[in-house]
Amino acid sequence: MEFENFADIEEKRSDVFEVRLEEALKFKNLGNDFYKSNDLFNAEYFYHVGLFHIDFDQLQWNFELIDKHREAVLEIKNPICLNLAMVRIKLENYRKAIDLCNEVLKEDKENVKALYRKALAYKGLRLFEEAFEYASRAFKANPSDTSIRSLRKEIRELLKRDRARSDKFWKGKLLPKTKKFSLFRALSIRNPLNLHFRVFPLLF
Repeated sequence: MEFENFADIEEKRSDVFEVRLEEALKFKNLGNDFYKSNDLFNAEYFYHVGLFHIDFDQLQWNFELIDKHREAVLEIKNPICLNLAMVRIKLENYRKAIDLCNEVLKEDKENVKALYRKALAYKGLRLFEEAFEYASRAFKANPSDTSIRSLRKEIRELLKRDRARSDKFWKGKLLPKTKKFSLFRALSIRNPLNLHFRVFPLLF
């Protein structure tokens, strides 16, 4: 995961695939415990370490791992990404939350939790067009979910208000006001001595 910087982690990764899965699962569970106690900073750290243990580069992922290995990784990786995304939304680190949701959506394009949390992150950034798009996709995938329905409705109202404010702000600012043409005024400007009365006596 290029967006996730693991430079802060001092421990080493095992070369044994099964050990790496076990470590990732252990840190995922630790992250869950801290999240439940509302300790977001420790939850973020342990989820982050969990991802470190199952971070495989593209060469390893595509050529060294077989299908069953990739499936085993995703069973742990996707929940960690989604949980960490929720933590970062609460910490108002919305861009990194979006990156994590995208990581899940790469392999599972209609993952409802990823779509929902991506909508939440875009709402936090006040990017209501994007937020409504992903909330709508989540709603389409699971229309019975009350949280998704409520979020979509909220974003729709925010989008309406935002558009109304924008329309009000820009009204009359994009095009200069045109003045009503007056032949009398035009001639007066060109002939300050009112000579046009002699040239066009029948006009006035």
